[in-house]
Amino acid sequence: MADRLDRRRGVGDRPRPDHVHTGIDAICAAVQQQWQAFPLMQHGTVNHVVDLGPDGATGRSDMIVHVQIEAGWITGGGTYVDRYRVEGGKWRIARRTVVRPFDLGPLPEWAPSDDR
Repeated sequence: MADRLDRRRGVGDRPRPDHVHTGIDAICAAVQQQWQAFPLMQHGTVNHVVDLGPDGATGRSDMIVHVQIEAGWITGGGTYVDRYRVEGGKWRIARRTVVRPFDLGPLPEWAPSDDR
């Protein structure tokens, strides 16, 4: 379905990566940069699907993030396309590709209405 959506938008047959992080050091550095840029953040991944193969595994998950900036809150999201490998008997992310990231905001301040 994602490929059909991308073709409709004229992007091509496959989602194009916006960020690629290979190896644990690169992935950790990307996370550290996010924390420095946005000290107040909420991040979540959903719809995680993993396919096991003879040489490792691949996975895909959607992510959503809320960050606070001076002007208010920004909501963003995208899709992680991961490659996993076993290292020391444990599964690790070997490569993470971020596709279709988006940002919305700043969002207006939420205020409860008197019409409860």
